[in-house]
Amino acid sequence: MKKAGIITLNGKHNYGNRLQNYALQSALASQDVKSATLVGKHNLSVSNILKLIVKPLLKHTPLYRGRFQYMAKTAKRKQFCRFDDDFTGEDVLGDYSGYFAFISGSDQVWNPKFAGKDAHFLTFAPAEKRFAYAASFGVSEIPAEQKERYAENLSEFNKISVREDDGKKIVEELTGREDVVVVPDPTMLLTRSDWDELSGDAKPANAPSGKFIVIYALHSLSAENQSKIQQFVADNDYEIYQIMGDLYDKTHKIPDPREFVWLVANAEAVFTDSFHCCVFSIIYHTPFIVFDRTDGQKMSSRLTTLTEKFKLTQTMANVSSNFGEIFSSEDFTDVDAIMSDYREVGMNFLADMIQDE
Repeated sequence: MKKAGIITLNGKHNYGNRLQNYALQSALASQDVKSATLVGKHNLSVSNILKLIVKPLLKHTPLYRGRFQYMAKTAKRKQFCRFDDDFTGEDVLGDYSGYFAFISGSDQVWNPKFAGKDAHFLTFAPAEKRFAYAASFGVSEIPAEQKERYAENLSEFNKISVREDDGKKIVEELTGREDVVVVPDPTMLLTRSDWDELSGDAKPANAPSGKFIVIYALHSLSAENQSKIQQFVADNDYEIYQIMGDLYDKTHKIPDPREFVWLVANAEAVFTDSFHCCVFSIIYHTPFIVFDRTDGQKMSSRLTTLTEKFKLTQTMANVSSNFGEIFSSEDFTDVDAIMSDYREVGMNFLADMIQDE
C-alpha cells in the first residue's frame, strides 16, 4: 500500500482542523493509500525545557494578554488528543522513508500571518513529491515582502489544489501556473453516512434534553448578535449549547470532535463564525447563520466561496439581518447534488496525484 505524509496545522484545539485532517486521511484510505500526519520533534534543550515549564505558568497570570486563548487551548487539549489517538495517525517529521507523496493541507497552511513556514511548502521533499490539497491562504492577498518567497515555493509543487477562489487567484498571479484547481475541503470528501458512522453514538453527556441551538464562535459575537440570538431562543423555546471557541469561558462546553459533529447534526439551528461549522451545517441541512469575525481577522473569502457554491449566501448575516427571515429563506434542496459533484472534483484530484507516481 502506498504511503503519503500530510502537513497541516497541528494545534489540538480547533474542531475544523482535526476533522479535516481525519477526513483527508479517510479519503486517502478509500483510495488504498495509508497516510500519516507529520509532526515536529520537541527540541529538549535546557532553554526549551524551561519554556515548557515556565511559559505555561506565566500564561495563567492576569497580566498575560493572551491568557484566555491559552486557557481555552489547554482546556481542549485532552479531548482533542484522545480523538487523535483513536482516529488519526501521526509520524515524526524527519523520517521520510517509504512516502510516495507529501501533501500540504488542508486548512490555512499558507496563511502569511501564522503559517506559511518552509514545512508547509514541503521544502524538505523532492519537487515531484510535493502536492497541495485544499490549501488555504485565509487572506485575499500576500504581503509584498513575502511574495517572492511564496512565488518560489509555490512554483516547486507538482500539483496544487486550493480551497478558495481567492487562493487560486493568488497562486496564478504569483507563479503564472494554469493548473491550479479549486477543490472541496476534506470534510466534504466524506458523505453524510460517513460522518454518521463517526458521530452517530457520540451524543454528549451534557447535551440538552429538549430542542437546542448551537453557538460556536471562534472569537466572540457582538453584543447585538448575542442579544438577537437570545431573543430567537426565547421566541422558540430552545436551549443553548455554546461550544468554546478560541477564548476561555467557564460557561462554554468542550465536546470532543465526534460530539461536535453530533451537535451540529442534531441542532435546530447553528450560529457561528467558523468555516467548518458551516460545512457540517450544510452536510446535515441544519439551518445556520454565519457572522463576521470580531477579532479583526478578515477571512470572509472562504465563507463566500462556500456559501456561493451551495447557493446559501443569505446565511452571511449583517447588522440589519432578521434571523427568522434568513432561516426561512434557506433552501437545501440542491445541496446534496452540488456536494456530490464537488466531492468528485476532490476525489479526482487525489486519484490523479496517486497515479502521478
